[in-house]
Amino acid sequence: MTIDEFATGMRGVSEAARERLGPRAAKRKYFSLPVPVLQRIYERHRNINFRTPSSRLELVHVTLGFMGLEIIHTMKRRYFEALPDPCAWEPSLAAFTKEANDLVEGILAEFDEAPRTEDPNEPGRPTAEIGNPDWLPERELKSVSFIIDANCVNSKRRLPAINLLEDWAASGLFLPLLTTEVAQREMAEGDDALRRQKAYSLMFTMSEISFEDERRELTEIEQILFPGGAVSSNQSNDAEIVFNAGKYSRILVTMDGASKSQPGGILGNRERLRALGITVMSPEEAVELVQEEIKFRDGSARRMAELINVSLPEWVGRD
Repeated sequence: MTIDEFATGMRGVSEAARERLGPRAAKRKYFSLPVPVLQRIYERHRNINFRTPSSRLELVHVTLGFMGLEIIHTMKRRYFEALPDPCAWEPSLAAFTKEANDLVEGILAEFDEAPRTEDPNEPGRPTAEIGNPDWLPERELKSVSFIIDANCVNSKRRLPAINLLEDWAASGLFLPLLTTEVAQREMAEGDDALRRQKAYSLMFTMSEISFEDERRELTEIEQILFPGGAVSSNQSNDAEIVFNAGKYSRILVTMDGASKSQPGGILGNRERLRALGITVMSPEEAVELVQEEIKFRDGSARRMAELINVSLPEWVGRD
């Protein structure tokens, strides 16, 4: 087995498992489970510091999303543990295949076998009834969050796609846009006061590399982007920016690569980075993703509002 076959196999297993946890996995009967029952399942699998929702729709979909993240984390752990030893690649792929399947089957069985009524002796929110808007999704897109690269600073608002992302984030549609500490330093370089002001207005993530698997992941990212090794501080920064996107489970929005003048770069290596559980997008692709999420959210809100006979939220169709 070659390293490319190993990486491709791990990515394929991860994507197939997460596909099984997509929107189609949320069976209609799951949305009839009592809210306290769904909240207990949610709390057992929460791996990001989100507040606990009260909407059945969010509880089901976000819990499945948590399991998708767990699959990615398991893939990365298996990948980096086996990477130094080619003899371990095939057994590691087989082990991850079983683990991913067990995670998917486990969470779906948990929903399927959950009690259809709540324990009257256990406190919890009342279940939603016809006419109760608790069933409706919230406006905020919990599954969307971004880190922006230094080339997306957009201090003069001349990047239409970044303008949209910034306006959506400012309106509370999804979490605020972040950058990374090293990207902020790049943004603030030079004499452009407006660019520097914009850079310092952004919150940033920090690499804080303290574990061996993190060091290995950063090295792997650097080798993907620069096969001969990073030869400048800018190249090292690029690798660290990508590392932050993976560490903080955010999509990296960048304009680096996948162009005639630079066919490689970050965007040109998106498939290999995806094998590490890291998603990178151009600004335009990020906008398309948000638009797809809005379409799905609004459609869900319309169907649920009709089902339980309540008014549509005022934000439907306005984002």
